[in-house]
Amino acid sequence: MLPKTAGCATRIIPAEAQKDVSSTLFAQFGRKEVFYFLDFMERRMMMPKIEEKQVIINEIKEKLKEAGSIVLVNARGLKVEQDTALRRKLREGGVDYKVYKNSIISFAVEDTNFAEIKPYLVGPTALAISYDDATAAARIISKELKAMPVLEFKAGVIDKVLYDAKGVTAIANIPSREELLSALLGSLKSPIASFARLVNQIAEKK
Repeated sequence: MLPKTAGCATRIIPAEAQKDVSSTLFAQFGRKEVFYFLDFMERRMMMPKIEEKQVIINEIKEKLKEAGSIVLVNARGLKVEQDTALRRKLREGGVDYKVYKNSIISFAVEDTNFAEIKPYLVGPTALAISYDDATAAARIISKELKAMPVLEFKAGVIDKVLYDAKGVTAIANIPSREELLSALLGSLKSPIASFARLVNQIAEKK
């Protein structure tokens, strides 16, 4: 049986000395036993990382259940203060925004309405998730493009429809629900106000 410290030795000593240690282990225990033990230790060391990734994947999946859209962004090159400002504005707009590894996002969107986004998971990726207002992420990020030109849309799935970068940009120009309601109320108030002025003028003449 190998000593408990044998599996750790090749990881804590300098790289140039590992060959000598391996030769000693092979001479004492045999190549098969050494490879088996090192493989076992490698798998043991990998387990916490796999469990960590699964926790993150599950968290994203839970968010996607309530999501109206997701937008992928390349934010590489943003300065710290720019990134902080962008995150704040997205948070205030009800958007979850975070940088994830592409493999994490790929596993998270599997078997969801957002699985079509997977071909765009190449290069640096930040994930923006919108809920009540499906266009919120695209609209907020679009407004910051002038001040942060390094920002780039990669793609998005909005109301179950896949859009490329140009499509997301077009969606971003659609007014929010609040803006549309405000415009509608304004158009309704205008004729009412005109009618009120007319009634008032008639009353004054009488």
